[in-house]
Amino acid sequence: MAHYYDNKYKSNDTLLNKLLRVLTTALIFSILYIVSVATYHIIVGAFCNYFHLKSSYNFNGFIQLETNYVYWSVKRITAIFLSGPLACLSIGIYFMYLFNSLTGTVNIVRYYLLWGGIIFINFFLVQLIASPFGAFDYKGGLYQGLSVVLAWWKFK
Repeated sequence: MAHYYDNKYKSNDTLLNKLLRVLTTALIFSILYIVSVATYHIIVGAFCNYFHLKSSYNFNGFIQLETNYVYWSVKRITAIFLSGPLACLSIGIYFMYLFNSLTGTVNIVRYYLLWGGIIFINFFLVQLIASPFGAFDYKGGLYQGLSVVLAWWKFK
């Protein structure tokens, strides 16, 4: 198998082709990272609006949540702030499933699916690992997603 690879691909693999592959992969990675963060915020914002917690947010997170505490409860907060990480996990698993189903073909779609699966699953895992550190740091950058759920379940 290695001999087949050497004869067919190595002769056309110039420095320019290698550079283009690296740049294409870096571009796909950057775009999918932005898409994963935006997906997380859109899903959490949609669940906030569904549960009547009006919110405004930017790329870094939520700027302001509704301060009318009539709508706040442990079940609602759990559903709202657990929705984003679980959606990222399910999207990542689906991307990896699609990546695995396209075996035998090498094209840009496979790079997209591979990086998408890695980034979305990594987004969930980072939320899982960082949640104990940000659970009671209410003004910090780690107080989002699973940290909010953990803090609210601690108060229960």
